[in-house]
Amino acid sequence: MRATLSRYTPTAILSTLFCMCFFIFSQTPVSADDGFNPWSCPDSEIWLKCGELHNDLDYYGYPRVTSGYGSVVVHEPHVKRHVDQCGRGYIVREWKIKYHYDWYTCKQHIYIGDQSGYGSGAFDPHYHLDWPKDYDMTSCHGTMHPDEMPSGYNWPRVSGSYGGCSKVGIHHEDKIHPYTSHGYGYGSQHKKPCKVVYRTWEVIDWCQYDSKEWSYHENKRVYKGQ
Repeated sequence: MRATLSRYTPTAILSTLFCMCFFIFSQTPVSADDGFNPWSCPDSEIWLKCGELHNDLDYYGYPRVTSGYGSVVVHEPHVKRHVDQCGRGYIVREWKIKYHYDWYTCKQHIYIGDQSGYGSGAFDPHYHLDWPKDYDMTSCHGTMHPDEMPSGYNWPRVSGSYGGCSKVGIHHEDKIHPYTSHGYGYGSQHKKPCKVVYRTWEVIDWCQYDSKEWSYHENKRVYKGQ
């Protein structure tokens, strides 16, 4: 039996190489050229302050088909989030688009950050915090927990206008002193408190570089009921 050898002509070899190269090229996405292709990509960069990020990322755009010529298929975006627990960082959105036999991409970066100073997003108690006022109670045995105090006299009130790139913690400590005629100087000859509570509030923003901390002193005067 005689073996039969297959023969490849130069034309067949070139045809095979062309098909291989076309297949490899067609599977490799390339960056979209908005001026040439029948679609438009969204803005490639979005810059936001703290607290401004919209829940629906499509608010910042998505690829739009601008012409009916050809077959354009836009796939759902692949989203990567690089945002820390304070809300700072960036988000990458990438779309794959198939146009005839070719693949293209649109990519968008959304940057979220804050700056120091009033109005820029960083927490500042001089503008974003209302401390509780001093308060007079009429029961020497009543509770003094902030949850039981009236509004404006209970907890420090944090404003939401400073944005989201902050992580604020609030703590308080009480020192209780019985009232004496020689001490603390509260009350009058006709109305003396049975005790005075010195309440120290501490507020800290864990998201600022040096974990800034602020304190405030509040007085609670407790009188016997009439």
